[in-house]
Amino acid sequence: MRRMAAQDIPELKALWKKVFGDTDEYIDLFFEDLHHPDGGVVIHDNGTLAAMGFLVRLGEYNGREALVTYAVACEPDFRGRGHGAAISRELMSIAGEGAVICPAEKSLFDFYRDRAGYETAFYVSEYTFNNSNLISGVGSISSVTAAEYAELREKRLLGIPHIVFDQKAIRHQERISALTGGGLFRVCDGCCAVELWGGRIIVKELLASNVEKSAATIKNHFGGNEITVRCPVQNLNNCRPFAMAKQRYNGALPYPWFGFAFD
Repeated sequence: MRRMAAQDIPELKALWKKVFGDTDEYIDLFFEDLHHPDGGVVIHDNGTLAAMGFLVRLGEYNGREALVTYAVACEPDFRGRGHGAAISRELMSIAGEGAVICPAEKSLFDFYRDRAGYETAFYVSEYTFNNSNLISGVGSISSVTAAEYAELREKRLLGIPHIVFDQKAIRHQERISALTGGGLFRVCDGCCAVELWGGRIIVKELLASNVEKSAATIKNHFGGNEITVRCPVQNLNNCRPFAMAKQRYNGALPYPWFGFAFD
């Protein structure tokens, strides 16, 4: 295992595309916006790139630099050898107290807890609305810049433990959203980050006092039949783990908020 180097980038992009299936444009955005040459670790097995994992600076959390473990991937032929767990442990060691990871599925929470030492630390409420269960009234919506979004975001999250994203992270979300046909918006009394995938509206972050009205406003703006939104926990009956950190969440309310995870 070793730190990444600039000459690894073609191999890293190829493995990323093979494992995650993302487009070249999407992958290129990450390397343009968030990656730096030694920003992760790799494992080679008999001269072949067997596994990789990136460490991305998002901003700050609880006064510490927030470093997210991202895009941990193993070449299919080399799975089952512990490479993924080794990568995750090494990235946690590098990140120290600021280590964060967003498991892609429920089973991976157990994997990263048992094999890499992470603990659940952030939670999310997720709602899906369609034409049959959305209110008809809508509010206002308008595009905003990454800088404007950052200001709106901090106002809406006042009093809620959260990751304070830096401009590079918000700009990356802005570019991902634009690539899919979405964007960053002021909506009703808050803000949102919208992506469009396969005809579906996916709101990666909605920060507003009225979730349903805001969702209706976004859906009315883009059209379509269905919208899924992620927002800070408001109802304990609709709450699930979202991200993990080196230290366990202590259970106090309100639940900590992560934000968009570039997933």
